[in-house]
Amino acid sequence: MTRTVEPFVVCSTAPHHAVAGRTGSVSRGGSGTSLAQCPDGQQATGGGGFSKNDTELILTTFEGDGWRATSASYSPDFQQVTAFVVCTGG
Repeated sequence: MTRTVEPFVVCSTAPHHAVAGRTGSVSRGGSGTSLAQCPDGQQATGGGGFSKNDTELILTTFEGDGWRATSASYSPDFQQVTAFVVCTGG
């Protein structure tokens, strides 16, 4: 299966930093989620997720002042997914 990814970039002179979320478990043949949150007083300006092996990152999206990543597994073994959020402000 071929998928197309279209990057979208917003540039800013404001300082930004990335925050990794707690690694989530991806069940055998199922899905799992990770959520990364900005520290209090900061705003999410972007984010993404990371998974590997026999997994597919199926969703990354804003959630409140954070970012959620969900991955599906095609493996008979448990896998992992990690969200990250880019924060600014504070």
